[in-house]
Amino acid sequence: MPGYSQSQLETALRKAALKSKSSLDNVGSSTDAGTKYAFLGYEGKSGLTFTRIKYFIEKYLPKLIIRLAPGTNEASYQIRFSLLSSIVIAGLALLTLLMLLALVAHPENITNALPLIVLIAIYTGLILLEIKLTTKKVSKVLKQYTESDLAG
Repeated sequence: MPGYSQSQLETALRKAALKSKSSLDNVGSSTDAGTKYAFLGYEGKSGLTFTRIKYFIEKYLPKLIIRLAPGTNEASYQIRFSLLSSIVIAGLALLTLLMLLALVAHPENITNALPLIVLIAIYTGLILLEIKLTTKKVSKVLKQYTESDLAG
């Protein structure tokens, strides 16, 4: 995040995170009830990872994991997908391959590709929405905890 050091980012995310006992790749991050935490965090050998806690309706969005590598001054984002999201991606990839093969054989049927193009556009939109929601939540947490550190 521009304007903040990794230590500020790490401190703010730690304060806003519920600690997980296992890797975030294997843990669901949705909740049915309100929580005072904005993120779920895990500290492993490869560094700290955080993912946004989602409400029930958001659980189908792809999981975005924020990774803070030890010994570096940079924060990097990595996108990890849940099982359902992986199945959707694999299905869309298979359909794309089959559609391309069909279009090679019968190029006049180009309009048959429109539903697939729409599905891919929708899923790409969901990925971009999750990136935006997570970035917004990180910015909010940074602002909240860096201002409270300055005030307190």
